[in-house]
Amino acid sequence: MKKINFKRNLIYIFAILLAVALSIQTAAAHEILLEFPQEVNTGESVDIEISFGHFPDTYDSEHSHFTNLEEGILTIISPDGSKNDIDFRANEKKYYAAYQPEEQGLYWIVFNSTRDVMDGTEDGDGLQLRDYNAKAPLIVGDVDKITIPETGLKVNIVNEEGFYNNAGEEITLQLIYEGEAVSDQSLTVVDPIEQSQSLNSDEDGFVSFVLETEGRWMVHISNLTDENKSGEYQGQEYDRRRFNTALYIEVKEERGFLERIFN
Repeated sequence: MKKINFKRNLIYIFAILLAVALSIQTAAAHEILLEFPQEVNTGESVDIEISFGHFPDTYDSEHSHFTNLEEGILTIISPDGSKNDIDFRANEKKYYAAYQPEEQGLYWIVFNSTRDVMDGTEDGDGLQLRDYNAKAPLIVGDVDKITIPETGLKVNIVNEEGFYNNAGEEITLQLIYEGEAVSDQSLTVVDPIEQSQSLNSDEDGFVSFVLETEGRWMVHISNLTDENKSGEYQGQEYDRRRFNTALYIEVKEERGFLERIFN
């Protein structure tokens, strides 16, 4: 009978598992994490936190791009569409800012950052200039009908119905790049307990899913690439631009039976 070397087999299995784990870690795309309470009263100060890592709370302050966030731009877009860039300060794992809205309505809080050119020519991905942004709505006051201002972002995740979201309801978003709908674009939706689903936009750029649970959700696009954009960034040439964008949505608890009838 052939003798089985269990020790050698265990080492072999461990090596395979380690290789798989490392490949998953390498493949995972970082995103800008943008955190603040998304519903406040007029005149109430909003504490804003910006970080880099993985949703919801894995922060990677050791990553080279975390330092680059210092050169990013934090913008408040008011209900009338006016824009105001505000200062933020660094801490060990995050950047912090504060803002006090003075009028009711829906605001956007947007953070933009540009990462160095990545050389992906060996894999056929060219020289990529990587743009990172994150946005989240801020609803101020008790308003029934809101106007959604434009963000001015090249890549936009749009919801024309607004952002009063309740658990158990379906939401429909549209993906836009430079004013045009983006079809067959892959995106990832992650819920508050880190369950994720991969979806693709339809021919008109729309994608729908159900907000099953209350809490903070993320909609993330990591690989939208325009191969017709070329130029130079900080002395590095690039032949395409790749966009990493995230939308954060705060979902309230499921509405009761009477509330669903009368609203």
